[in-house]
Amino acid sequence: MAEWLSSLKGKTVWIHKQEQDDLDMIQLELTDVSLRRSDLNKTDDYLPGTELILSGNGQIINVEGQPNLPGKSYEIPISINSNVTMLDGSVVIKTDRADYKISDRSKARVH
Repeated sequence: MAEWLSSLKGKTVWIHKQEQDDLDMIQLELTDVSLRRSDLNKTDDYLPGTELILSGNGQIINVEGQPNLPGKSYEIPISINSNVTMLDGSVVIKTDRADYKISDRSKARVH
């Protein structure tokens, strides 16, 4: 997964996040890919052990317009229960809270 994501640096990637009935789509000009590990003693179930950090300028695509991401990165929480697979030229990450699909195509959908 990391090798494939790194190959997309300098390109536009699309992130589709499906959380219950809510679908978010993010367009990101990918500049870097990294993992951030947390060694904190977790008391909050929402805090992940690891986050996939996709860095770059991005926009949230929705019916209200295309606001910029609040920061210069998009974080995806990854835990021991997360399932990461390659599917049809995309990375699919299934977490306890949401499903993510990262691709270099805008029409890719979360399965």
